Amino acid sequence: MEYSMARAKATDKDFEVSPVVRGVFNRPTGQILDFYLNSTIGSPEDYAEWNQILRSSGEQDVVYLHINCYGGQALTAVQLMRAISESRATVVASVEGACMSAATFLFLMADVCEISDHSIFMFHNFSGGTIGKGNEMMAQVHHNDKWARGLMESIYSDFFTQEEIDSILEGKDYWLSPDEVTERLTQRNNKLEKQAKAAQIEANKSEKATKRTKKS
Repeated sequence: MEYSMARAKATDKDFEVSPVVRGVFNRPTGQILDFYLNSTIGSPEDYAEWNQILRSSGEQDVVYLHINCYGGQALTAVQLMRAISESRATVVASVEGACMSAATFLFLMADVCEISDHSIFMFHNFSGGTIGKGNEMMAQVHHNDKWARGLMESIYSDFFTQEEIDSILEGKDYWLSPDEVTERLTQRNNKLEKQAKAAQIEANKSEKATKRTKKS
């Protein structure tokens, strides 16, 4: 596995990012960390340093994940997804070529998404195999089917429709251009913003009802 990581102190430079974001950051005052995912996602032990740094970074840090990757081991990507979700840093996924298969998991988990022109995206079901006695293989196939559905629905639910997710699980590949991905991310963000506003309205109603109950 080839990757490099550079550390540098952030300056007062303005950071211009894609408007397709789950969160917007201004001028960081912490460290800027660069990870390069330029080869197949391999074994979990190859990414121990990444996981540790993501979890130990502070709120003022910015982690850039530069992606030019055709995919790889899904369970390694699952662990990295967890580290991204737990990181206090702002995680920026910058696609600079290919973003396919398991690499799309990491892209969609980032706080900020950047896409270079002429990049290629591909989304599909996982590939694998099994070995053992007949009943053991059938049990594993059944388990993998449930596992894949849960994973895809968790990651892709705000990016693809349920019908599209079902078609991925049935074997369809989705090849998307940067413009198509940007459009879907914009729709996802709009949906999440509406959900957040609705949740805040309900929370405010609940708070008012509690206050009225206490007064009475």
